[in-house]
Amino acid sequence: MCLCFPAGAAAQGLRAGRAAEPIHLDGRLTEAAWLQADSIDGLTEVEPVAGRRPASRTVVRVLVTDRDIYIGIVATNPPGVRTTSYSKARDSEIDQEDYLGIVFDTFRDGRSGYVFAVNPNGARVDGLVSGRGENMDESWDAIWDVKTTRGDSGWTAEFQIPIKSLIFRPGLEEWGFNVEREVQATREKSRWISPSPDVEITQTSRAGVLEGLPDFDLGLGLSVRPAVAVGGSRPAPDSSFTGKFHPSLDVTQRVGGDLLAHLTVNTDFAETEVDTRRTNLTRFPLFFPEKRSFFLEGSDIFEFGLGTGNDVRP
Repeated sequence: MCLCFPAGAAAQGLRAGRAAEPIHLDGRLTEAAWLQADSIDGLTEVEPVAGRRPASRTVVRVLVTDRDIYIGIVATNPPGVRTTSYSKARDSEIDQEDYLGIVFDTFRDGRSGYVFAVNPNGARVDGLVSGRGENMDESWDAIWDVKTTRGDSGWTAEFQIPIKSLIFRPGLEEWGFNVEREVQATREKSRWISPSPDVEITQTSRAGVLEGLPDFDLGLGLSVRPAVAVGGSRPAPDSSFTGKFHPSLDVTQRVGGDLLAHLTVNTDFAETEVDTRRTNLTRFPLFFPEKRSFFLEGSDIFEFGLGTGNDVRP
């Protein structure tokens, strides 16, 4: 295992605080645990001038319980700088708006990870990191929540990520961690670790360290998702009505932090959103990415390269 930091350099660390009291997810960091937690007091500018102290201040804190990770970020702007946000749908293209993004490397191997991002309107984006940070699959959707509040001087985001939504190495007390912020009004992008234009936040090998993680409690680790698809038709005016009833069941059991067991019965994938309509004017077939949740969970494991693109896919 190797983290690709420059020779002689050590990864910067942020210690997660312990949330002794329940955290009310409202986008306001008013609980006493937030004030007592260690913090990242300011990021470093990536663009337009790498390495400069950004005009917009960002303060990041992390709290943990046995079953959840909370990230609180206060993003303030200097006078006269407005907050830019218009998207509200999940998995929107928020890179042209103000946003806050975080990345976890739950195996601390520098090869994979998870990305969570939000804009001031609360539009959520999540994805799987693979290929040492070269790719991010936004088709993956996890169960998590975030609340935001906006004010005259900026905005605040409060993330809640259940530990059951992540696959991680048991017993690991440190994860890779990084934070990024975009301010569209000034075209200012800033980051905690590796604030260089030739580094992406998805490159978990260039991330910092989130320290002080507990031995998380997965509970029963059992998820049950039943589904029913019904329909009917009358092929002709004088024919009888024909009905269809298609029940299905998906069961997921967390055997451990890094091991899942899946069971599917009479699987129906009608819940998956339709593929985006595309017009093909070439002689080559179109490739539509996988969107079914059964095949997306842990799909980053199979992102290894033969240099064949979509021709050979494990």
